[in-house]
Amino acid sequence: MTGRTGHGDAIVIGGGVIGLACAAELARRRVATTLIRGHDGAESSIAAAGMLAPGMHPPGAPAHSFGVAARDLYPAFVEELTEATGLPIPLDRRGILEIMSSEEQMDRRRSEAAEVPWLDQRALSALEPALAPALGALHHEHDGAVDNERLVRALEAYVGTRREIVTLSARASALELDGPHPIVLTSSGERLEASAVVLAAGAWASQLRGLPRPLPVRPVKGQMIALPAVPVRRVAYTSTGYFVPRMEGYTVVGATMEETGFDSSITRDAADELLAAASAFTPRFQGVGAFRQWSGLRPVTPDLLPILGPDPDAPSLLYAAGHSRNGILLAPVTALAVAERIVDENATYDLAPFAIGRFQSSSN
Repeated sequence: MTGRTGHGDAIVIGGGVIGLACAAELARRRVATTLIRGHDGAESSIAAAGMLAPGMHPPGAPAHSFGVAARDLYPAFVEELTEATGLPIPLDRRGILEIMSSEEQMDRRRSEAAEVPWLDQRALSALEPALAPALGALHHEHDGAVDNERLVRALEAYVGTRREIVTLSARASALELDGPHPIVLTSSGERLEASAVVLAAGAWASQLRGLPRPLPVRPVKGQMIALPAVPVRRVAYTSTGYFVPRMEGYTVVGATMEETGFDSSITRDAADELLAAASAFTPRFQGVGAFRQWSGLRPVTPDLLPILGPDPDAPSLLYAAGHSRNGILLAPVTALAVAERIVDENATYDLAPFAIGRFQSSSN
């Protein structure tokens, strides 16, 4: 990799929201970056509703504090992308309603999230009159959602304008880590060398040959639908699904969790399941048909937490993989954490809870 100036160089493997965000952040720090974007068109970035919901994790858990940091980066993150590209990215910070459907769930979640405001049935109905009757809801006041499809388009546009970034459409096929610098082999026969490699290949991350250890990331299909109505103004989730209003006048409903390998096809059964969840969520969705259905493959780990940071035996390889259902939320903080380690700055975020070593005993 020659011909570009900057503070070192890097290869980012992966063209979903995590790979794009990492490449963008490295470019901001003047790191010459090659982005390898080859994929099958089914990244989890599109099988998402863009929920920014760290409140789904218990307070005090690493995933909660890391998620809160990510959520709070979002206003500046989307503002910078919009200023650079001219592409607006809708960001909703009106809060998320976690709706309770059973006494057991209510008691458990109110105990786990005692600091989160509780809305009883009357208060919930006053806030969102179209909702079906429920026991109440936790109101995660600072959470919300971003339009993930617009976010990805803006990141693609941003990456395309940075002179520090060279983008390849080939697929990364193998790593060579036994030399002074890591080498990435591509499906088109290229050998690319850099000071650091960031593995952000989503559901395909474990397929790369030459990894120093097994990577416990598997694809899990998520199917979603869109309904042409917005009866509820705030993002909400229940035990059967989540519901995200869009400013264009429709609601995203998701999502299934299906162990189908790399099959990302859509099915009628999934659509029926999501329509039933929507009808139970609010009577105003009863009889409303979906005008769109789509799917994608989430990169899921055994504990549903991401794998982040350098490999202990090959520190020039940095993992940014396995974000499960939180890739959109964690994109900006993952990018910052990865970039800091590549440019040898003081680390802002503790990645120890997300290190690959936590799976060491199960992979031996």
